[in-house]
Amino acid sequence: MNDVSTLPDSELMQRYARGDRASFQVLLERHQGKIYNFCMRFVGHSSLATELTQETFLRLVKARHQFRGESRFTTWLYSIARNLCIDELRRRKNRPEQELKEETLTESTYAFPPADQGIKTDHKRFAIELARALNQLPVEQREVFILRHLSGFRFTEIADMTHQPLGTVKSRMRYALERLQAELETFRELVGQ
Repeated sequence: MNDVSTLPDSELMQRYARGDRASFQVLLERHQGKIYNFCMRFVGHSSLATELTQETFLRLVKARHQFRGESRFTTWLYSIARNLCIDELRRRKNRPEQELKEETLTESTYAFPPADQGIKTDHKRFAIELARALNQLPVEQREVFILRHLSGFRFTEIADMTHQPLGTVKSRMRYALERLQAELETFRELVGQ
């Protein structure tokens, strides 16, 4: 079988570990955009998200022999990205304020799932408001929300990624949802719902 594009991620990773560069290319094409979106939502800066995405795949290359397939490939890959994002947020706390100039929040900045065309303007405003609200969450709550609702991971996978008990992950999600609901109440009033 010469066409590797239909192989599952875990098999592609095993093939890449044995030296098959075409398998790496397929993994990169499948996951680069998703990892970028994850990093963008986590750190809120496109240039940082680009750097973190590149670093995630560099770490994948360096650790290709360490992937054992004990968890899903995506769980392993997002764990790398998550750790890099958290490290970046820690470093950012120690930087002078002018280096942390916020980017203008736009719908494309946060690439949220598309909404019905009939409410496109409201969708844009909601995407911006959600991005702002997410940035106000504590890091632990933000990461659980992003991993669950925006990246589609199950709670058990998030617990594996974050090395936290399942109950802690669910609790963080509950607090995140409560805070987001309160923050987005203003948006509800804006669109008359």
